[in-house]
Amino acid sequence: MMYHTRRSLWFFLFFFGWNVQAQDLMKDSLFVQRAMRGVDAAYDMRFTEADRIFSDIERQYPQHPAGPFLKALSRWWLILANVGDTAIDDVFHQEMTQVSQRSDRMLARNPNSYDAVLFKGMAVGFRSRLYANRSEWIKSFKYGKEAVDYVTRAAQIAPENNDYYFGWGVYDYFADILPRKYPAMKYAMWFLPRGSRERGLEEIKRTFNRGSFMRAEAAYYLFQINYVYEPRYEGANYYIGWLRTRYPNNAFYHILHARTENYFGYSERAKELFHEVAARHERKQSGYTPAVAEQAYYYLSGLYLFKGDYGNAKGVATKLLLLDTKAKKKSDFHILGRLRLGMTYDAMGDRNKAKEMYQLVLRLPDVQRSRDRAKEFLQNPYRGIK
Repeated sequence: MMYHTRRSLWFFLFFFGWNVQAQDLMKDSLFVQRAMRGVDAAYDMRFTEADRIFSDIERQYPQHPAGPFLKALSRWWLILANVGDTAIDDVFHQEMTQVSQRSDRMLARNPNSYDAVLFKGMAVGFRSRLYANRSEWIKSFKYGKEAVDYVTRAAQIAPENNDYYFGWGVYDYFADILPRKYPAMKYAMWFLPRGSRERGLEEIKRTFNRGSFMRAEAAYYLFQINYVYEPRYEGANYYIGWLRTRYPNNAFYHILHARTENYFGYSERAKELFHEVAARHERKQSGYTPAVAEQAYYYLSGLYLFKGDYGNAKGVATKLLLLDTKAKKKSDFHILGRLRLGMTYDAMGDRNKAKEMYQLVLRLPDVQRSRDRAKEFLQNPYRGIK
C-alpha cells in the first residue's frame, strides 16, 4: 500500500510539477515582483540577499531558465567590478548556456513559450556583451544577431511587453552608429541588417520608461550614448543619476558617476565622488573591489597633480600601485598611474625616483602612448604647474 501511495505521489509531482515548471512565469505579476526584488538586490551589489531569492526560485522551478539566468546576474556584476579579470568568464558563459538549454527544452514542448524566447534572448545578449567587453567582436556580433532574432520572436508572442524593445534598440542604434564612427566596422557588419539611430533611441527609451527586467540596462545604454557616442552632460548626468539613486551601493555606477563629472570638467564634484569610492573600498564594502579603487586613485592622482597639489597626488598614486587586483596582467590604470607617479616625483624635484618610475613604465605594455611619454620625460623632466 505504501509503495502504491508513493508511486501515485511521484506521478502527481512529475506531471503536475513539470507543468508548473514549464509555465510562462513572466506573465505572473507576483513572480515578476519577487524576481525583481532579487534583480534590484543584485544590481545594488547586495549579493547575499540576491542569491537567497534566486536560489529559492531555482529550487521551486528547477527546469525553468529563470533560475540560472538570475543567478548569473550576480556573476555579471562581479565581472564588471573586476575590470580586466577574466577568471570567472567561463563560469558566466556556462550559466548562460544552461539558460539557453532550458529554454530550448521549453520551446520543444511549446514553440510559443514567451519565457523561453525571452530568457534565451537575454542570455545570448549578455554573452554578446561580455565578448564585446573582451574585444572578441566576431563572437559578439554572432550572439548579438541571435539575440535580435529572439527579440523579434518575443515581440510576436507578447507585443505588449516592453523589455524586448531594449534588444532591438541596442542593435538598431549601434548597427547605424558604429560603421559611421569606425569605418572598418562596415566590413565586419556587412551581413547584418541595417540599423537606425533614431529608431534605436526610441526603442531603448521605451524600455527605460515602461520596462521591468531590462529597465536598468536601458538606462545604462542611454548613459553610454550620452557619455561616449554623443557626449552631452545633461543626458549622461540624468541617466547615471537615475541609476545611482536606484542602486546607491553599485560600485560600477558610482565610479562612472565620478568619471562623468570629471570628463565634463566638474573637478570638485568628481574629486568628492572618487574619494567616496576609495573610502568604500577601504571599508571593504561589497562590490568596491581593488579594480574599482584603481580607477578612483588614478583619476584623483590627476586631479591633484594638475592642480599642483603634489603631496596628495603622490599619496593616491602610491595607494594605486599598492593595490592587489589579482589580475594576471597590470591594468591600464596601474601603468598610467605609475607614469603619473613619475611625473609627480619630477614636479617635487625628486629626479631619481621619477626616472625609476619611467623606466618601469618602459617595461610594461604600452597604454595610450605611455612608453613614448616615459621616454620624453626621461629626456626632459615634467615641470609641473607653473
